[in-house]
Formats: sequence, C-alpha cells, structure tokens
Amino acid sequence: APGSTYVVVYRYQDSSITASITENRKGIVVSGLAEDTIFYVDYDYYLPRIDRVILTREGDLKVLKGVASEKPVPPDISGGLSLARVKVFYGQEPEIQPDYYRAFKMSDIQLLFDRIRNIEYNIARLSLIENARSIDPTTTKKGIFADPFYDDDLRDAGYEQTAQIVNRTLVPGVEWKTFKLREGKPVQLPFTLKAEIVQDSYSRTRKVNRLTWSEAPPGHMTVSPRSYRWIDRTITRVLSGGWRSWTTLSEKVISSQLPQDLTVSIQAQKFNAGETVEVHFDGKIVKTATADESGKLSTTITVSKGTRSGNKQILLKGQESGVQAEEVLSLIPLERRVTIYRRTIWNEPLAQTFTPSKDIIPEAVELYFTKKPKSFVDVFICETQVGLPDRKSALTRARLYAEDITENGWTKFIFEEPVVLQGGREYALVIETPDSETEVRVARLGDWDPVNNRWLTAQAYDVGVLLESANSSTWTPIQEEDLTFR
Repeated sequence: APGSTYVVVYRYQDSSITASITENRKGIVVSGLAEDTIFYVDYDYYLPRIDRVILTREGDLKVLKGVASEKPVPPDISGGLSLARVKVFYGQEPEIQPDYYRAFKMSDIQLLFDRIRNIEYNIARLSLIENARSIDPTTTKKGIFADPFYDDDLRDAGYEQTAQIVNRTLVPGVEWKTFKLREGKPVQLPFTLKAEIVQDSYSRTRKVNRLTWSEAPPGHMTVSPRSYRWIDRTITRVLSGGWRSWTTLSEKVISSQLPQDLTVSIQAQKFNAGETVEVHFDGKIVKTATADESGKLSTTITVSKGTRSGNKQILLKGQESGVQAEEVLSLIPLERRVTIYRRTIWNEPLAQTFTPSKDIIPEAVELYFTKKPKSFVDVFICETQVGLPDRKSALTRARLYAEDITENGWTKFIFEEPVVLQGGREYALVIETPDSETEVRVARLGDWDPVNNRWLTAQAYDVGVLLESANSSTWTPIQEEDLTFR
C-alpha cells in the first residue's frame, strides 16, 4: 500500500563451487554449496555400442562398428565369419566376448544321424500300428506287427524270400532277362512334311565356325550291348542324361560287381585306312586293332567278371589321324532303369531365333549350304532365355555327315525325336560343326536377293535374329542378317 515499508532477506553463495566426475564415471560430485541449496547441472555423455570382429572370405580381419544406442545390438554379418563382439562404453575398457564355434567329429555327426533315423523309424512303426487299430476301434487288437520298410531288420531269417525293399517300398523280386526288341529311330505314325516357316532369301554366305577348330574330327562308334543288367538286390542306382543334359544321380551303393564275363562288340568308322587304333576301357588300354581299307573298325572286348557297376567309357584313339570315338557301356543293377547318354562336342555355333505362329511338331529343317563340311553338322532346336539360345534346354537334334550334305543346294535335317513347339513362343535353331570352312546362306539387310529378285529393304525374317558364339554361352546378335532356312 502507499507509504508501506518492506524488508527483503536473500541468501547468496559467497564461495566458489566445484564439480567433478567420479572415478568410475558413474556420478558427479559438487562441493561448496550452502545447505538446502537447489542446483542444476548440464552434461553430455556418450551412448554405448557393440562392434564385431569378423574374418572375411579373403582371410582379412575387419571390424564392423555398431550403432550407438541406449540398448545397443551388434551389427549384422555379411560376407564373413564373426570372431568376437566388442562392447564399448564411455569411460570403461572395451569388453571382448569371443564367438565360440564348436567342431564336431564325423563320428559324432553320424551318431546324431543314426539317432534321428531311429526316431523316424519308430514313429513310422507307431503310426502304422495306430492306423491298424483305428480301422476297427471296437475290436481289441493284440500283437500287431508293422514294418515301415526302412531296411531288412524285421524280415524272418528262417524263410527264403525274394521280395525286395526299394525306396521304402516292398516290391516283388523279378528275374530279369534282356532282349533286343529293335534298333533305330522312334516309330512314328504316317505323316506329310509341310514347310511351316520359310525364309529362302539370301545375299551372301557366312561361315558357321569362323573361329578355327584345330582338333581332329570325331569318329563314329556303336557298341553292342550298350547296357547290361543283372540281379543285385543290394544296389539302388538311377542314371539319367543324354545329349540334352548330362546328369548322374546315385544312392548308397553297398556292393555291385559284374557276375560274369561280358563280351562287347564295337563297330567304328572315320579312321585312316589300315590305321592302328587303341581301345580304351574305363580309362585303361585293353587292346589295339587295325582299321580296314575304308577306315572302318570291327572288334570286341571282354569286360571281366567282378567289374564294378556304373557308366564305363569306351574310347577309340587313332594313332595317325588323331580321330577319337567315344561311347558309354552301362553296367546297372536290375532295380534301376538307365538312360545312356551320348557325349556331344560343343563347338562355336551359329543360331537363328524363330517364333511359330501356332503349335507345331517340326519333323525336319532344310538349310542351304554353299560349302559343305569335312566331318558333320549338328542342328538343334533349343529354348531361349531373354532372346538367347539356352544350350542346356536342347529339345531335339539332327546330325548329318559330309557325304549326306548337298553343296549349293538344300539339305534336309530330320530330327531324332518329335517335339511340340508352342505357338507364340520363341525358340532357337542352332547349327554346329567342327569344320571351320562350312558356309550357309544368309540374307543381309540392304543386299540384292537373287531368289526373289528384290533388294532387301527390310529384315528377311522379322520375328527372329541371327546370332553367333565362340563358346555356346555368350552370344553376339547379327541384327542385319537372317539365316536362310525352311
């Protein structure tokens, strides 16, 4: 109020104030304050993090720094093996925690595998027993016997038995006998050839194999028999493959040996007249033979009793010409069917992509050769991947030797197996030969076409492209040219 008098009492700090961090870096000590004094402290601190020490694939040590956080986690590993984690906290020594890896002996792993297999076996037996009981739950069943067909452990050893357990299935034992039904190409119904795709324009020639192939041309060989089967109940073996793909699948083999001597007949050609030829069986020279005046060879070899089963290579080597011929003799048990593969030599090919307008079954293709090969030409129909031929997906093949190829004329290649090509889907026609001088007709944009008497002002075959390759995997498109074919 006016004329009033007020008395103010205040306290102040008349001495210096000091602050320090404790030795363990976990507290702050303030001295020089008066009693019951309120004070404020501003401070900064570092967040902890966890790093990793890793061993890279190149054998180098590398530190991966983690992200600082109130609750840190170690960084993810990519491209290396973690050796240790390092915890980094402010004011403290880094703490190293090694990542321990336990090494198991093969015997320990086998023991674990056996235990798991026994568990599976017992579960399978119990499931069979419970299934038998559930069929008629009103009847009490005693002494139920169940066998999941894992092995022969539950067989009655007191009785002679012929049934076999194959892939956990009980199958009757069959005494197999091998008979030759027929040889040659697959039997087909009567048909009439029709040119579905025709591109007969040309303006120049192009070598099929511009990169010289210096090896000797391959010979031609057939063996009889190509496979031999016998009863061996302890072996399950599956072999599949061929010129399309070469794949071998096998299961555990306990014992497998040829029960008796086997005579194999060999017929071959393409050698020099009177040339000495080495005969190799399964990597070893077993004999030498002499080709006749026409370069043909006829001989036999004996595969000894006790030879292990599987695919056995039969290789012929001409001592003068360097010509080689190769076939495979398959020694297989009765439990498995085997498809014998035939090795195809991959050369530097020429390819033409095409797209059928509808579903077709191509029986043959005709090519126009201006220079024929000295050995042979292979023609494949392959699937394509992103517009390029996929050699691993060859659908069918045709092969002609030089004497069957017409020079400066059309030559028909009849495919070994019929296949269905889907309309609107792109495929590739691949031509291969070991000869470096072979040439076929092609049509080049801008050249004169003497067949149709016109200038090629557009692509002769506008739904495909010509390609060449030096290794059957990397392809170079020739955009301005198309293969002459029909």
